[in-house]
Amino acid sequence: MIFQNTAVSLRNKLKAIELNESQLILQLHNDTLAYSWQALQCAPQLHKTPFSHVIEIQLNADDNSYKHRFAAHSDCQAQLDNYWCNANKADLVNTIFKIEALLKQSFLSHRKWLAIKDKVKALAVNWLDRDLKCQLTRDIQKALASLKELVSWTETDISEFKNSYIHYKMQEHKSFFDRLEQHPLTKAQQRACIIQDDRQLLLAGAGTGKTSVITAKFKYLLHTKQAKAADLLVLAYGSDASEELQARLEEKDQVMTFHSLGKQIIADVEGSVPKVSELSTNLQAKTAFILDTLQALSSDDSFKQLLVSFLRNNFAYKFDGELNTFLKSSVKNKFVQTIFMLISLYKQAHALGKILELETRFSDDLTLLRHFLAEYNLYLSNENSIDFDDMIIRARQYTQSGQYTPKWKFILVDEFQDISPIRAELVKDLLANKSGSQLFAVGDDWQSIYRFNGGDIRYTTEFAKHFGHATTTQLDKTFRYSQSLLDLSAEFVCANPQQITKSIQAFSSSSLPAVKEVIYTVQMQGMSEALGYIANQAPTNASVLILARSHAALLDKSTLQAIESHYQQLSIKQMTFHAAKGKEADYAVLIGLDNKSLPSRVKSAPLVEALLPQVERFKDAEERRLFYVALTRAKKQLVLVVPEQSPSEFVAELNY
Repeated sequence: MIFQNTAVSLRNKLKAIELNESQLILQLHNDTLAYSWQALQCAPQLHKTPFSHVIEIQLNADDNSYKHRFAAHSDCQAQLDNYWCNANKADLVNTIFKIEALLKQSFLSHRKWLAIKDKVKALAVNWLDRDLKCQLTRDIQKALASLKELVSWTETDISEFKNSYIHYKMQEHKSFFDRLEQHPLTKAQQRACIIQDDRQLLLAGAGTGKTSVITAKFKYLLHTKQAKAADLLVLAYGSDASEELQARLEEKDQVMTFHSLGKQIIADVEGSVPKVSELSTNLQAKTAFILDTLQALSSDDSFKQLLVSFLRNNFAYKFDGELNTFLKSSVKNKFVQTIFMLISLYKQAHALGKILELETRFSDDLTLLRHFLAEYNLYLSNENSIDFDDMIIRARQYTQSGQYTPKWKFILVDEFQDISPIRAELVKDLLANKSGSQLFAVGDDWQSIYRFNGGDIRYTTEFAKHFGHATTTQLDKTFRYSQSLLDLSAEFVCANPQQITKSIQAFSSSSLPAVKEVIYTVQMQGMSEALGYIANQAPTNASVLILARSHAALLDKSTLQAIESHYQQLSIKQMTFHAAKGKEADYAVLIGLDNKSLPSRVKSAPLVEALLPQVERFKDAEERRLFYVALTRAKKQLVLVVPEQSPSEFVAELNY
């Protein structure tokens, strides 16, 4: 089909245009230009200007448009549109079909939506920016209707679509979700399984079934064939949590601690499993090493001067140069513990490039520490071994250098609120080096209690800042304790406005008051009253946890044995608040609730504080969360054994 140019002149070289199924041909005076229809961004457009008519051609290859003076019959634009549409409709129809199939088959993750949005935007420029004058086929009309809807989607529309998808999958897999645990999964637990965003944070309060969700998510991905077992990695904070998760999953090799993960990465790269130093596992050997090193270094007068400064700055201890006197003092054990803690924190900070900023403030203390670190590294080298920090540091080095290629598409991390910077960076490295990988982080900022071990709550409270755009959901039902105890503990921990607000309901009710208060003048008198109260109303073998802020505040061994002997119908255990994390019992008895013990006023050495994550501005923020952990261990009733004189300010805050 040929259209002659009625505006041809000596100045205008375009004589005619020819249209066929494959291309547009421009016939010039001395030349011919041909463009395939697929090379054109949109159908050529005829414009009428005040002085002439023009045809405008936009190529896909560049952003420039090419114009020629051209005037033709009235149906020329319709024919241009028709040929362009027929040549490009396959791309339109197939792309829309793939987008619709993708939306139906899998959750609309952030990455998927960005890819869809880019494709939709390009199609909209080609197809929707002007009115087509030709008769459109039904398949084009249908595709354009879908395209117009996708272009108009707002954040609200996207949210509604995701919710519709989740509801559909809940119905489709109802039988699966109902049979996974002793009780059917809650709606919130099911949502956490179905959502498959690139970065997903699940906030799981005390007793809400976070372990159930992690195992359910793992099984759901297998059940729906979104993953094979080898695609999944579950990371637990410690060995106890790892063993609990392994007990619930058949694919036990996919569950690891961060340290066992590091060992595996090192073994894969080096060809053998690294030996773990005795100094990492044997307290007696660790202590002997520090003291032997101290004695060897103390023969140097310059080191002695550093030691004088270190002991004064960190322990308010006046060292007179007599090492034997120091070794007999109560500060010796604190010194040993602090040096080993500093070695670990220093290695992590050095791996993260954080040491230089401390050089000015802690020059002498860092110099002393490096003396111990040099001897420590020599010891490991002679032993041909590594420590727990090396497991993660070296694993990061191998991953970053490309010597190790991660194989996991889905990484599920438990107890995320206690993740340390070095562990968080390892997770980032694994994600960055595996295309399309996803992170499912499960934690509770209300229970972040391990800053002293490097845990940084900001990775949870500022999750998107550290890991990118994320979907955050919450578990909304606790299966452990009553609504009254839930409300009391939530109100207490949320006195800190930086804690994330959660809406949680209790699954079960209790006829007992949330709290039983026992006030004493003599602690053993209070303990007898508290346990007598429990024994009078509790069934045989009722479990009781006796909890205190520190080991010093717990009952001594003989007293505990006497209590166990007297109350044989009760199953009694005692532990610190920290050790109670993840535990539960019918009754929790809290002791040591005086204002000297709770909140703790023990201060770390200044250099330790500088190497740990930044302290929160809210007063006693972590101590508050630790007390919340203790408050939420009881399934039936919480018993507070409170001194009549000088009770803890935390107890005074409780609204019971």
